[in-house]
Amino acid sequence: MRRNNSGTVSAPSGFTLVELLVVIAIIGILVGMLLPAVQVVRETARRSSCQNNMKQIATAIVHYDATKTKLPGWRNVIDPYSTVMVSGTPERACVSWTVPILSELGNNEIFNWYETYSGTSSQQFADEVAAKRIPIYLCPTSSADMAVTGGLSYAANAGTGGEEMLLVSGSVRDQYRGDGVFLDAVGNVNLNGSAPYFDPGRKLYNPARSSLAHVGSGDGDAATLMLAERCGPVTNLGSVSWAANPLAVATSGSSFTVSRHIFGHPPFTTQVPQNSSAYRVINVPSDKVPVGGDDYPMRYPSSRHRGSGVNAVFCDGHTRFLSEKIDSWVYSQMLTSNSKILDKSNLTGNDAYHGNRAYRWQQYGVGGSTKEYIFDDKDLDK
Repeated sequence: MRRNNSGTVSAPSGFTLVELLVVIAIIGILVGMLLPAVQVVRETARRSSCQNNMKQIATAIVHYDATKTKLPGWRNVIDPYSTVMVSGTPERACVSWTVPILSELGNNEIFNWYETYSGTSSQQFADEVAAKRIPIYLCPTSSADMAVTGGLSYAANAGTGGEEMLLVSGSVRDQYRGDGVFLDAVGNVNLNGSAPYFDPGRKLYNPARSSLAHVGSGDGDAATLMLAERCGPVTNLGSVSWAANPLAVATSGSSFTVSRHIFGHPPFTTQVPQNSSAYRVINVPSDKVPVGGDDYPMRYPSSRHRGSGVNAVFCDGHTRFLSEKIDSWVYSQMLTSNSKILDKSNLTGNDAYHGNRAYRWQQYGVGGSTKEYIFDDKDLDK
């Protein structure tokens, strides 16, 4: 209270309603300006964490290769788990590349569960193992969208994923070792005499594995992709678990299938492959129609990161953010571990480096001549 000149007592003056509204408006503007900056900082931290996850996974794979002189396959058998499962639940008998490297990632308890599996464990316990959340397998930007606690945000470079040589001895064929990095270590053969591990609709082919030494002797480990994110909004794979059988999962709304844990070569059509606007291979738009009968939007690298691209790691362990504007011809060359040009007639022989799809992607332009790609890091900045 205060006394004015007339001697009467009046209440102290305060803010008027207009002044309060102005202050509130200013605060609102400042908050509106600050929030995007905070979100950018948070996303930058999440993207960095994602890159760190991939770096650690790559280190584990390198250590696995150094110990066993071979890389894990994109599909594997781990006994006794696989032997027990194939006799009763063959659709669960195979494991992806995510399981063999668990020990290298410090998850010995989970890996030992597979190596000591006797079939006496309850189904509930088996489901609990499959649902275990392994943080290193989850991109922080996508983990909130995962429908299962044991989700997987990353996929391995499998090239074509199982393309086999046409002429080998007998009726069982061999896989191309230069087509991708992670091969099918199970093969499309009946290992147990009765219940198969494989898709009965495929042709028979032998198990195969590559190694970092093989990659290094070809295009070089610094020029060949190992892993990439595959957790974007169009993948429809939010429920994929690191422990799921890696064979295939039905694509929603169609009869196509997409392998759970790998990415690879696009189908080659009459479109100009290096025209990325016509043939994007990273973060494929949701309205992209299937090309050549392939479930095209579902198979390739994708993420929810800001910046229109994906995190990827190369076979030498270095990480890189790949723009969705990358030339699709360049992208395809980074999938082959040996992109040596061979005449088509040699693709049917045992000395072939890669399969028909990989070879066709080396045709620079529609109907053009083949061109051997020499890796240039600047190509990734486009």
